Amino acid sequence: MIYAILDKLKNSEELNSLLSTTEDNTKIYPLNASKDDIPCLTYTDTPVSDDGILKTNRLEIRIIDNDYDHLEQVSKAISDILILYEDQPGYIFNDVVIMSCSQNGGGSLEDIENNIYERFLYLNIEWRYL
Repeated sequence: MIYAILDKLKNSEELNSLLSTTEDNTKIYPLNASKDDIPCLTYTDTPVSDDGILKTNRLEIRIIDNDYDHLEQVSKAISDILILYEDQPGYIFNDVVIMSCSQNGGGSLEDIENNIYERFLYLNIEWRYL
């Protein structure tokens, strides 16, 4: 499931532009990143339920930036890319079907000493294998 989400994020021209990605550095990292990588995203994926067919995972995406207005733009871009509304179909990546993706929380932090802002987005993702 995480590879389907990462594929969507990494193939977004808008997000690539906002993060100033390169061919060698997508600026999307598991768990954490260094200050040298700002602006960037980190993610953590946690299984929530699995009934043998339908699975639900909670994805935490952390946006790290030293410009709050820019952080807001990145946050909106991620929401536009990932969140699926009721009238939107899911999507397929390899053998994974993402059926639903909704935000169910979040928050912000500010590190005044290092001039770093962080925005947390919590997403519930329902998915299954083909």
